[in-house]
Amino acid sequence: MTAIQQSSRRSLFLASAALLAACSTPTTGTASGGATANSPTTSGVPALKPVATIPTAKGPHGIDVAGDLVFNADPSAGKMEVINAQFDVTAADAGSLAVLETLDFTRLFPGSSAATVSARPSATKADPAQRVVIALDGLANGLRIISPTTRGQVAFVAMEGKPGSRLGFWDTRTAMLQQASVPNSLFRVRWPLVAGVADFAAIPSTRSFDLAPVATGSAGGFIAVGKAFVAAPSGPDHAVVVSALDPADGEPVGEKWILKEGNEPGPIEMGLVEGKDRLVYGNKTSNTLVVYDPSTKTVVAKPTTLSTPTDSVLTADKAKAFITCKGADRVAVVDLATGKILTHVLVGRKLDDKPTAPVHIYRVPSPDAAAADQIWVMGDGDDSVTVMDAVSYKVLHVIQVGVGHHKAAFTATRAFVSNITDNTISVIDRTQVK
Repeated sequence: MTAIQQSSRRSLFLASAALLAACSTPTTGTASGGATANSPTTSGVPALKPVATIPTAKGPHGIDVAGDLVFNADPSAGKMEVINAQFDVTAADAGSLAVLETLDFTRLFPGSSAATVSARPSATKADPAQRVVIALDGLANGLRIISPTTRGQVAFVAMEGKPGSRLGFWDTRTAMLQQASVPNSLFRVRWPLVAGVADFAAIPSTRSFDLAPVATGSAGGFIAVGKAFVAAPSGPDHAVVVSALDPADGEPVGEKWILKEGNEPGPIEMGLVEGKDRLVYGNKTSNTLVVYDPSTKTVVAKPTTLSTPTDSVLTADKAKAFITCKGADRVAVVDLATGKILTHVLVGRKLDDKPTAPVHIYRVPSPDAAAADQIWVMGDGDDSVTVMDAVSYKVLHVIQVGVGHHKAAFTATRAFVSNITDNTISVIDRTQVK
């Protein structure tokens, strides 16, 4: 390819990305360093490489940290690696030595055998105190409770249908999620307390709730759990169902209603404004964002400047949301009080032949206690990780990782990024990200 052809190809790609990002009036705010909302903010950032690579079983697609261990789910193999988060990256064959053991759930689930995969652990989330990790299993239809103390499964919570892709905690012992294969159904699980601490090995109370009046289909995998309300999108219905919660125990027994403010709602969060729940969600096909006050049933704002919103995360005070725009290689920063998009930040490696296609996004404290939180953005198109300052929105680093869809888990000093195609985990030294 000649230099002229390369230049033309890059110009065409950037023009397409800009068109997708600007569905209506472009944002006029600026990010740190004087970059406009629709200008690249990744130029000149220093290169950084993973410090180690850990092999996994097959198709890693769910990862989190509890204690000093990393738990990585391999849905295609029905397995989970237990990884020493503090392993010596300088040792020979460090990546393989990092795996302390591999849990085979095909042997742990009643009625299964080594020859028959009856387990598919996927989305994996630690409880708020990181005392256990909970693996959502879409083949066994339930929640696998994994203890870092025993390094094994200590309990299984059966569900009526397939768990959705997200688990939201109302308090330290009460969680909710969608039952993706049961129309209009929300599943709530509440573990008992022992000496004031949730006993995840005990049998919890469970209950399914009907999310009607959504007419058809499932409410899908996403969920947003707030103090007083829970909300879940139903993509096929182009609707979001909202339910009031019992303030005593978080049961969704109050009034229910639906929002129809766009097409194919997906990523959703419940933030806080003046101590009250504030809902924000993105519509994947209408490329819109909805900011909504459930206490007054009021749409605060509905900007139309996103392109394929895919995932989201809140700031620590829940006052702002960062939303990946997969179709524009950008992250939108949204003020939940006003409903305005403050800026867009261009992320990724900015390759000529590959879009960044950012999907999953995380907020984590900086290793430097005096510094702002960090936003980590997984680029599925160019196999990148972009790290942003959560206050200035400045891009700190862009890191190349392995190939495939990516999820991540974090300790105070390291990031573990799964690579679904490579069957690996890239380990990044967070102390180098400044």
